[in-house]
Amino acid sequence: MNRFKWGGLDKPGLYIDETVMRMCYTHRHLLAQLAMQLIAEGQNAKAEKVLRKAEKVLPEYNVPYTFMSGAADMARAYALIGKKADAARILNKVWADAKSYADYYLQLTGSRFMMSQNDVLRQLYIMQNIADITQACDHSLADQRLKTVNALYAVYQAKGGAPYDGE
Repeated sequence: MNRFKWGGLDKPGLYIDETVMRMCYTHRHLLAQLAMQLIAEGQNAKAEKVLRKAEKVLPEYNVPYTFMSGAADMARAYALIGKKADAARILNKVWADAKSYADYYLQLTGSRFMMSQNDVLRQLYIMQNIADITQACDHSLADQRLKTVNALYAVYQAKGGAPYDGE
């Protein structure tokens, strides 16, 4: 963690292509996993250090907080060590990203909606996951988010969306 050269990813306005962005997502995810393992071992101070390092070397302004970037795992780790404000800050960004995609897919009509059903369900799954993590920070916000997920799922079904069958 301390010897790796991060390549100047903390420089604002840096262009990061798709391939490098996926590598950044992988590194953020791995750092979040490391923090979770440290928490499991009772080393909360080290876990917080790892999370702060992840935010410093893979800043949100260059590597956006999305579910796929490992941001939800970071938020979960922050919540587990009692840093609820940090967890909420990240969760709000991941929630907003997933909700904007869900809203977009749900406004599609006809064959475009039918082709995007898996995408809608993926975003609703992400939103459900974020609502679950939010329980550790704010119960009323978590309940509100669950209601939003259920309402969006009802819209999905009303438009003819097929129920999730687990495959």
